[in-house]
Amino acid sequence: MTRTVLRVGGVAVSLGIALAVPVVLAHRAGLPLAALLTLPLLAHVMAGAALLAEVGGRAARIVALARALGVPLRWRTAWLAQLAGDAAGAVTPSRSGTEPAKLLSMRRDGGRVGGLAAIAVGETAFEVGGLLVVGAVLLLALDEGRAAAAAVFTYAGVVGCVLTGLVVFAGRRARRRPVPGWWARWGLRPGRWRLLERTSRDFRKRAAALRSLPLRAGAAAGAATLLHQAARAATFPALAWAATGDPGLDWVALTLRPFGLVYLGALLPPPGGGGGIEVGFAALLGDALAPERLPVLLLWWRVYTHLLTAAVGAGAIALLSARRRASPRRRKEDLQRLHGQGTVQDHPSPVHGPHGATPP
Repeated sequence: MTRTVLRVGGVAVSLGIALAVPVVLAHRAGLPLAALLTLPLLAHVMAGAALLAEVGGRAARIVALARALGVPLRWRTAWLAQLAGDAAGAVTPSRSGTEPAKLLSMRRDGGRVGGLAAIAVGETAFEVGGLLVVGAVLLLALDEGRAAAAAVFTYAGVVGCVLTGLVVFAGRRARRRPVPGWWARWGLRPGRWRLLERTSRDFRKRAAALRSLPLRAGAAAGAATLLHQAARAATFPALAWAATGDPGLDWVALTLRPFGLVYLGALLPPPGGGGGIEVGFAALLGDALAPERLPVLLLWWRVYTHLLTAAVGAGAIALLSARRRASPRRRKEDLQRLHGQGTVQDHPSPVHGPHGATPP
């Protein structure tokens, strides 16, 4: 109970700080708070299109990997997994809940944990590889690209090290070993240890297949990665162009600085960045935007790059959970209507055998 209170309190404080930054900026610029919600329809349309392309690119990437590895995964489940990951990442430190939420969502289609974990490894590997390519291009082609390149290189390095550690750990678990004594002392059964070993072996086998992906699957996953990263970089310029209509803005800065902040913010320990992304945004873009534009664009940029997908993902999880809880009750009510009044237990029927109902 105490952990839950602390977790909810931490998320509330983080969200409060994040929302307070544009409010303070609006107050300094002399804007009424209602002005924060004023944005042209075209800006919403363009930012919404960028959001759909960004999430769709991530979904397409895991579908391509799943088909190459022989793991069952439908398109709608791929979309749900991305949204659920965004929802869990928004309320966990350093977005640590993202991958577990994705795996739980992808299990809806019957895939084994080992295969789904291999998809997660492939997804992360393509993300890191794409960022290394993007960072190298920025570093070589643009003078202003150094800061953004440093940001994506930092993110890629941290995530790459964590990924390597997890793969090495899973490889060690894949070997047959006797059940350790501490496992039994914790009250865990030997069968669970064997299940962990089987899952690790399945993961190692599927992950090894990533090194020999078919060219078509690798190209599809790479293209989807670049699509999602390009859409992520285009979100703020789309908002700024539709809101200001000023062609004289520093579009390089408006594209690269928010892009780097998205990845650096994912490494911050507080849920949702704890306002660090908003503070960094105000510091980095204060010289590129008029003071009256900065708070409005900051708020809606965070909505379209963080809050909206997290909210939709949380709503989808809640809806599916409610349906799952209601489904046994619904089946029981259907049987009661089929056999008349009372409960199934009170009124047995010939269609009920020792293992429950059978279809008529």
